[in-house]
Amino acid sequence: MRLGIALAVALIAAGFLGYRHAHKTGYEAGSAAVRAEWGADRVRASDAASEALRAANAAYMADIARRDEVERELDAKLDAATRRGADLARRLRTQACPLPGAAHDTAAPVDGAAGVTDDAGAVDAALADHLAACERDATRFAELQDWVR
Repeated sequence: MRLGIALAVALIAAGFLGYRHAHKTGYEAGSAAVRAEWGADRVRASDAASEALRAANAAYMADIARRDEVERELDAKLDAATRRGADLARRLRTQACPLPGAAHDTAAPVDGAAGVTDDAGAVDAALADHLAACERDATRFAELQDWVR
């Protein structure tokens, strides 16, 4: 009987050790597979994040370029409007009160026109249009500055 108990204990111990070895081997193999899959997922996520970052950076650079272009356009319009306003002011001064003793050059060049009009209403309308354009450009420029901030 002692031999039977010893044999039973030996079989139980061998079964337990065999089970433990099989479990540990399977666990390690499964863990390695899981780690490999996690690593692949991490690489895919990293690639996706890198691609998203590149796309965001490209969109940001395009936005900067568009903003710079708008700013250059507005600066050019502002310069042109300033020149037209100064020319209009000079022509109005010359028309309204010429300097004493100076040659009365009342035919000052007009922006794209063949001559100078004697119609005060037309001059007022042209001045109002010019000032409205200046105001629109200044408003757009202020909005751009607010957007940049």
